[in-house]
Order: sequence, then structure tokens, then C-alpha cells
Amino acid sequence: TVFAPTDCAFANLDKATLDAALADPTGLLTTVLAYHVVPERLSAADLDGITELPTLGGEMLPIETMGDTIKVGDQAMVVVGEIQTLNATVYLIDTVMLPPMEG
Repeated sequence: TVFAPTDCAFANLDKATLDAALADPTGLLTTVLAYHVVPERLSAADLDGITELPTLGGEMLPIETMGDTIKVGDQAMVVVGEIQTLNATVYLIDTVMLPPMEG
């Protein structure tokens, strides 16, 4: 399952954060991308009642379902759901999610 930010979500990302991620493709960028992937194909019905999901990077991703509305992370909203691809279910989200920082 992939929670993929829209182009607008990337456009709204803080420039300093984007620059830092692009400058460190094997560190911060990989961590951010892994936070958007759950290593299991999940439908909207599967998400109902779940409060968090383990991401590819090992972080727990908060999730909240309210009827047809799905919120992931602290603020990302699903704007298009359940796009079926060959090997994943994709949900388009309106915000680039940043994993919790250690420390």
C-alpha cells in the first residue's frame, strides 16, 4: 500500500525540507519515502478501525477513518483512494508526511 503525495503536496512542502531530502537521497529521502509505504495491500475496508500501520521503514503510521474520509499521519488526507496497480494499492494524499524525528 502506497500513500502517494500529489504534485500539490510536494509543491507545498517546505523548501528547506525538500532541499535536505534531495541532498541526502540514501538517508532522509529514503526515510521519507519508506514512511509512505506499508508492506501489505490494504483496501479502504481493511483500513476501517485500524489506528496505525507499520511502514516499510519500521515506523508506525497513525491512521484514522471517518466514513469515507481517511487521514494518515498527523495531517495528510486521502484525496483519491484505492487505485489498484499490479503490485500495490495506491492512495493519493494531500500532504508529504514526515516521519517522527528521533531525539
